[in-house]
Formats: sequence, structure tokens, C-alpha cells
Amino acid sequence: MRVAEHYINGRWIDGLDGKRAYGLAHDPASSEPFSKYAKAEHAEIEAAIDAASHAFFDTEWAHCSAMRADVLMEFSACLGRRRHQIADCMVSLSGCLRREALAEIQTAESDLKYYAGLARNIFGRTIDTAQGYRSVLTFQPIGVVAAILPWNAPIAALANVLGQALASGCAVVVSPHCQTALAHNLALECLTIDPRLPEGIVNSVIESGASFSDAFCRSANVDLVWFTGGATSGRNLASSAAANFKPFALNLDKKALAIVFQDQATQATVSAVTAASLTSAGQSGQLRSAIGHVLIEEGAYDAFVSLLGDAFRAVRVGPGQDPRSQMGCMIGKDQRDRIAAHVESLRASSRVFIQGRIPEGPLSVGAYIEPSLVEVRAAVPADPQMEPCGPVLYVESFRGEDQVLGRANALRDAGGVSIWSADSKRNERLGSRLRFATVRANISNPSIEAAARIGGGLGMFGGAACMDGLQAFLDGRSYHTETEA
Repeated sequence: MRVAEHYINGRWIDGLDGKRAYGLAHDPASSEPFSKYAKAEHAEIEAAIDAASHAFFDTEWAHCSAMRADVLMEFSACLGRRRHQIADCMVSLSGCLRREALAEIQTAESDLKYYAGLARNIFGRTIDTAQGYRSVLTFQPIGVVAAILPWNAPIAALANVLGQALASGCAVVVSPHCQTALAHNLALECLTIDPRLPEGIVNSVIESGASFSDAFCRSANVDLVWFTGGATSGRNLASSAAANFKPFALNLDKKALAIVFQDQATQATVSAVTAASLTSAGQSGQLRSAIGHVLIEEGAYDAFVSLLGDAFRAVRVGPGQDPRSQMGCMIGKDQRDRIAAHVESLRASSRVFIQGRIPEGPLSVGAYIEPSLVEVRAAVPADPQMEPCGPVLYVESFRGEDQVLGRANALRDAGGVSIWSADSKRNERLGSRLRFATVRANISNPSIEAAARIGGGLGMFGGAACMDGLQAFLDGRSYHTETEA
């Protein structure tokens, strides 16, 4: 059985100070053990932070943009060469479909190329402020970045934070989720084998239930804490960061919103929404890019929900390696059971059109559950998207543009919004008034890589996304001088 180790100061290790502790990661499709992972304690966390701090100050990494660009390009190329090996591991650890895993890796490859280009294009400004006086503004890497990564989309999340941080010239300590640590390490090896990467610039310590966020927030050698995950954990990290005056960036797992008008309430839109919520970019409804909530114009509501119900019932749930499967399993049986209990609890306040069952027969040994379709009613709180994250789609009706704008903007911490209407002027009009950083018209998820660079809204705080993707990792410095004696 393979072991996922920590990577600290240029070496793969399973522990420090003679201590070795391991956990098991199970295949959620079979519930059988698949890999082991080394558990990090305080010593490993501190060693990784110290290594990153020394590498940032003592190596040429922060000052060589051309080298950083070349390293990121090779990282992308190596991911491409190893994509099938990494995808197979992702399927076994996360329960996703193999085609979803391959698509995620291809997105990671593209993101790394994009950030490699940015590494050579970090510019400052020079301003003659008055006769004989000049001000120079430069942008320097912020320092050591500590990043806590999720189990869902682990390779895309890794490439996203490493691409931005390394392009900026930062040193990094990443903390992958223990369940997907082996897949994370297979991807990370594509970077660490490059001899041009200085020891200590990239480090990885495996999260295993310890409170890494507190350690990162308390450390004087960590300059930015980056977090991707649930709202509850994000809130706790924000509190800890604020108490320690630590800059932080949050990318919270709130799913996307769709608005469907009567003139576009077609079978094609039903297919697109189903794919985006469950069977394509949605990865069984467990990704932030998945559609989790649909607002439907009143005149088309009943017919559209009926078509959605037919589409949901037709989704084939099955193993990730089976090409006939349209939706894989959850990350584990605990997650599956939380989703089942959550949908059951909604019956008291909502209309449950489809209550996803836990399959019987061969699939019963795994973390499988069928998709659910739930109507949101006025008695339900403003935000029906409660954790856990899974294959549950919420629907509700609206009457007119003003009402849908108010409702949508109340949910603006979702992971973007798509407008489905045949009226292009209405799409532009609504798009300008919706308080979302990512707005799409008649497309559900055109590019995960674009969303990663430009997305935002209340689901992202502290510069977790901006136009070029590097802003959170750069620190502006100003220098003022006289130009005349």
C-alpha cells in the first residue's frame, strides 16, 4: 500500500523527531483501504514553515522571474505526461468519474501555463510627482504563503495556489486533505523533480485533523494564509487570522446559481443545468463550480421542474472507472449519510420532488447516493445551500426581473451566476445589476480556469481572486527620491 508523505525542505519524509503516525485513506466506491498517509504534528508544521522562510530570503527564487516561468511551464508539461496515473488515483480516492479527473488535470495544466506567463509580467510604476521628485512603485512577493487545500478538486486547487504564489516569487507551505493526499503528492512530484526549484520553496504537510489554520495564523514567518473549503472552517480561520493580524484569502465552497427565464426554459437548458449540477463540471454536486440553486420564471416553473425531474431520475450513478457512469460517489459514507439526513430534514419545510436514495445491491458498499431535487419555499432561510455539499439541487420560482434580482443578490456568495434567456439585452441588463463577480449568459461553466482567475463575490475574501490572479501574493512598495541636486 502506497504511503503519502510530507515534503519538507526538498525531502519526502513521514515524520520528524523519530515519530511516525499514519492514517488510512479509503476508496469511497468500495470502502476498502487504498493508501496510507503520514500524519503531521507541530514539529512537521514548524519545520515546513521554517524551510519556506529560509528559502524565501536565502535563495534567488524571488528575484528570477524567467526561472519561475520556466519551472511552472515544466510543471504543467509533467502533469500532462502523468495525467492518466494521477487521474486513476483521484478516482480511487475521491470517487469522481475518470473523465472528470482528466478534465481537472487539464485545467490545472492550463492554469500553470497562464501563471507562467504572468511571472514575466509583474510591472511597477514610475511617477514624477513634482519638479525634481520621483516616486517608484514596485510589487514584491509577499513572502511565505500557507495554503489549506480541499479534498474536492485537489489538483486544480494545488495548481491554482502554486501557480499564483510561485509566479509571484513566494515560498509556499501547502496542506492537502488527508483523503486525497496521495493524488496531491503525485501531482506535486511533477514540480519537485525539477532541479531548478530551490529546496524549501515548496513544502507540503498533510492535514489529518490537527488545527493547521491556527498554527499558520500564529506563525510570525507566515505572511498570507490561503484557504479553500467550507464556510464554517473559513469563518474560524478568519477569526484566528484577525486575532493575529494575519492577511488571509478565503475561497468558500458555495455552489453556483442559475436564473432561467420562460423564453429559454427548454430541454437544452435542462440538459445544461443537469450537467453543471451533477454530471459534468459538478462532480456529483461536490464542487463550487456546480449549479446548486435554480431560480425559474413563474410561467415556466412547473414544466421546467418536471423536465429537471426526468433528467435527474435518468442519471446513471456508478463507479468512476465505468465509462457508462454519469455520476460518481461521495467522498465517503459519512458525507453520503449527512446528505441523506439533510434532504430528509427538508421535508418538513420544503417540497422534495426527488429524494435521492442510497442504492441497494453492489453499489451499497460504497458512498453512493442518487441526486435530489428540492423546492425552496418562503419559510426556508435566505440561503438554502447548507453543508454538506452534494447532489442536491434547489429550485424556486420568481415573477419579474426586480424580484429575481433581489433574490439572486441575497445569494451573491454563491460561486457565480448563469442567466438563461433568449433576450440578449435582458442578459446584459441583469448582468450589470447582479452582484456577482462571475456572470454567464446561456452557458453554465465555460471555463473553470477563467472562473479561478476572475471569479469572486462574497464567497471569496481577501483577494482570493482578481483579474490577473497575483494580486493577493504581491506587496506594493514605494520609493521616493529627489532627481535634482
